[in-house]
Amino acid sequence: MKQQDTGRIINLAQGFVLLCTVAGIFMTIGAAKNVLEQNSGSIDELKEIASDLVRSQVMSTATDDTHSKAIADLLRRVDRLESRN
Repeated sequence: MKQQDTGRIINLAQGFVLLCTVAGIFMTIGAAKNVLEQNSGSIDELKEIASDLVRSQVMSTATDDTHSKAIADLLRRVDRLESRN
């Protein structure tokens, strides 16, 4: 009778350890998935920031080009005025 009780206790202990191991695996997978989701959100935000920076750089270059054209036009007009006098 004692051997049967000991066997049952060992089986219960093995089952408990197996259950704890499986639960630990699922918790680890869940934590890794959470980290991946957070990193994915951060990457998306970084992508938006980089896109905004590129857009602002392009606009700055376009503005510089527009200013250069305006200054060149003003210089031509001033030259015309000077040549008349």
